[in-house]
Amino acid sequence: MNAHPLHAALPLTQVCRSTNVALLCASLFLTGCTTMHRVALPTSASSTSAIHVGDHVQVLTKAGQTLSFTVSQIEPAALVGENVRVAFSDIADLHVRRADHGKTARFATAAVLLTGLVILISYAAKFGPGLPSFAP
Repeated sequence: MNAHPLHAALPLTQVCRSTNVALLCASLFLTGCTTMHRVALPTSASSTSAIHVGDHVQVLTKAGQTLSFTVSQIEPAALVGENVRVAFSDIADLHVRRADHGKTARFATAAVLLTGLVILISYAAKFGPGLPSFAP
């Protein structure tokens, strides 16, 4: 009787390698997800409550230029980053990067399930014929 290809014995190193690849993929998913969120246009430093020093922003100027930078300072009339200064009066649209915890949770769940599936298939291929048949 010929063995099914899925049930062919794999060397233990192959099973471990598959498990390690699955765990590496899962760890990449768990690094977190960020999304750019539109925020209200500031008119002065006192109206920048949605933006903080250290935030990564994407600014569309009224001249049509798109700038992407990390905020290093908030002046009374402008946002400042490395080698860039944008006056609040020149901003047409403003987005700030924020962590999206919902996406992170969904990706983490998917990664854990995928890792479990890969491990299950690897061990089934190595150690047994799979699930028993319940046919009479």
